[in-house]
Amino acid sequence: IDYASGSCIDSSGDSGATWTARPKSAFLATRGARRDFLGYQGYYANALAVNPTNASEVIVGGLNVYRFDFSKTGFEDSTVYQSTNNNRSDYTHPDVHVLQFDPSGKLYALTDGGIHVSTDNGKSWKHTLNQSLMTFEFVGGDMAVDASGEPVYFVAGAQDNGLNRLEKGSKIWRKIHDGDGGRMFVDQTDGQTVYGTYVQSNLYLSTDGGSTWENSPMGFGDNMLSR
Repeated sequence: IDYASGSCIDSSGDSGATWTARPKSAFLATRGARRDFLGYQGYYANALAVNPTNASEVIVGGLNVYRFDFSKTGFEDSTVYQSTNNNRSDYTHPDVHVLQFDPSGKLYALTDGGIHVSTDNGKSWKHTLNQSLMTFEFVGGDMAVDASGEPVYFVAGAQDNGLNRLEKGSKIWRKIHDGDGGRMFVDQTDGQTVYGTYVQSNLYLSTDGGSTWENSPMGFGDNMLSR
């Protein structure tokens, strides 16, 4: 996998003496668009496993997980890390660091958000191993209060697990924005204006408690900060 020039796979048929680079045209996903499975961060998340019963089938991961058959052309399947439904069978958490088959043929994906397992060579995934894992690492948050100073809801950003909201009396955090969540702030004058921070000095703005957000992160040099 060459992350310096984007996502690609090289193969060798002589124990590594010589290598053949697969053309970029081969990296086409079945869902329509060309995919860069490393997301230009191969220095951080870069995984590969070979099907132990079919040496032509390679499973690769970076942001998403893809299945590639060297005897055919193109990627066969991919996961969708952008999904807000973490129970979908085509979901794995982004930033895949390890892909590993066990002796029984199960495929495991170790990610920033937990462990996912597949029993069909990466075609579908289960997430039951994460049910007892506490994988959130909160960076910082804030609380909205009512007129009497009682808590209404909490918001907090979690490393690689987005921006999240917790209602008073609830035990379940609800994701309200994807990505790397940073420190969050609530405007105490109205309790509905919420700010979420992101990498590279970006700031998100919501005026309805996190239900909707500005379409894209705005830099600290943008006029949004003067609103």
